[in-house]
Amino acid sequence: MKRATVTLMAIMLVFTVLSLGASAIEQVHVQVETDAAIDRTSRIHLAEANDEILLAYQSNEGHIVLGRFNDDGWHSRRLPLTSSVQLQALAANERMIVVAYLEQGDLYALTSMNGGEWWLTSNRLATAAETPSVQGMAIDERGTIHLLFHRHDRYWDHNWAWSSDDGRTFRVRNQFSRASDSNSTGYAGSLKSAHGSLYALWRDNNRNYIIKLGILDSGTQEWRISSLTPVIRGGAMSFAVDPVDRNTLFIGLIDEEKLQVLKVTAALSNPKTSALFEDKSVQHKASAQASVHLTISDEGELILFFLNPSLGSYEVLTSDDGGSN
Repeated sequence: MKRATVTLMAIMLVFTVLSLGASAIEQVHVQVETDAAIDRTSRIHLAEANDEILLAYQSNEGHIVLGRFNDDGWHSRRLPLTSSVQLQALAANERMIVVAYLEQGDLYALTSMNGGEWWLTSNRLATAAETPSVQGMAIDERGTIHLLFHRHDRYWDHNWAWSSDDGRTFRVRNQFSRASDSNSTGYAGSLKSAHGSLYALWRDNNRNYIIKLGILDSGTQEWRISSLTPVIRGGAMSFAVDPVDRNTLFIGLIDEEKLQVLKVTAALSNPKTSALFEDKSVQHKASAQASVHLTISDEGELILFFLNPSLGSYEVLTSDDGGSN
């Protein structure tokens, strides 16, 4: 896999376009805002819809701001929320935008059906007593909104919420994976919609931190859950589904031992996991935490974007042959 280092400026949003070349990545930086609060609890979230890049972030004053980058340039506006909220997730399709956030510890989802011009009433999905945090959010091909969220403290479980009426109401199924999990699942979860199915990854802490794969077929409510491979305690994880083969997934993972890129085959029947790449110089620690994001283009090009804690810089790995090189 080809490797490059990306420098980001602190307290400033930078829109970066990565184009794959023969041996390097061309980087184009466009400064779009200067009031972003960048820290562990104020993450930036990206989505794409109608040939626009949507970007949600937390401002220095605490407001959630939604911006769009298109042929007319950059435009942004605050969401109609207080400054005490905490941004958790962003998802979009051609006709709706969904934002998940915490307010006084309660978890809410907020939907717009006209590009953010106006918003429906927020829906509360979990209370502060459950200490929730969103692990992933997606909109499937039917327009159903799905959220994967974790509950801390006495729960330590993963939970699924969904709305089939454009976010006006939600149903919540707590502990949807409990039949196959131990009594302690980790924070590192992720959720994707692809090929008419919903794919979810998370860790089972009390079973050697093994990665679990859940698949939900469209129109059903029963998850098929499989065990993949153990990892070394804490860390970060991201995955992408092959755009051509619904049975193939790629996972980017940083645990306390190394950075890995994994390939999962036969995901819908009898999943098999193989390692495509590893780097033991990149490790997640409590004192130096990592982040990782993996995506795959329609042409099958893998892009892994990660924070290297030991260097304090972002790096990019790319492969145009399915991870073989």
